[in-house]
Amino acid sequence: MQFFVLKRGTAEIVSACTEFSKGSNYNQGEARKCPACGRFISMLPWLPPYLAELELLSTAYGDMAFAPGNEFLVSERFKCLFHEQDLKGLEGFHPVEIVKVKRRSRQAPRTPPPPYYVVRAVRSRAAIDIEQSGMEGDGPVQCQECLSFGLLKRARRVIVDPTDWAGEDLFYARGLCGLIIASERFKFFCDTFRITNAVLFPAESYHFDFYPEK
Repeated sequence: MQFFVLKRGTAEIVSACTEFSKGSNYNQGEARKCPACGRFISMLPWLPPYLAELELLSTAYGDMAFAPGNEFLVSERFKCLFHEQDLKGLEGFHPVEIVKVKRRSRQAPRTPPPPYYVVRAVRSRAAIDIEQSGMEGDGPVQCQECLSFGLLKRARRVIVDPTDWAGEDLFYARGLCGLIIASERFKFFCDTFRITNAVLFPAESYHFDFYPEK
């Protein structure tokens, strides 16, 4: 079984690179906490009203649009196909009002944007295999529920233990709350329907180092 890491694209590698911002004075809720140790396991959620500014960095509106935070936008096309294919792992699908479009490319479309919806990936019972992933932090795992070990520094790869995985196609795994993990089914979905602005890296070869100097 193979998993992938979903990341935002760049104008150099995707033809529909689309980002968004929530503007100023948007509403936020309470971040989620681990039920066992009380540590925060999410960012502050975006609450209604959902008003957004799109930023087009290439030549088309993307089926997905990203911003800092746990939420991202999906087009109506994505929404319909996701439900038709009976995929799992996204919650929300609340309509978003696009109040402005910033075009950073001369080839960016001048037509109005398609309808967009705000979604977030669910939090799965699937866990990251800390040892196999070569993850390093402040010390040993301090909580067996959220698998927190303090400040996350680096990982040589991302290995998902599917033992408690419930089959979600997009999800946050325990032990790595900042990366969205995707299933093989979601990769097939994106390839089959040519979902734009979805960049998927094989998890077993995805690595990061937040502190390369140490």
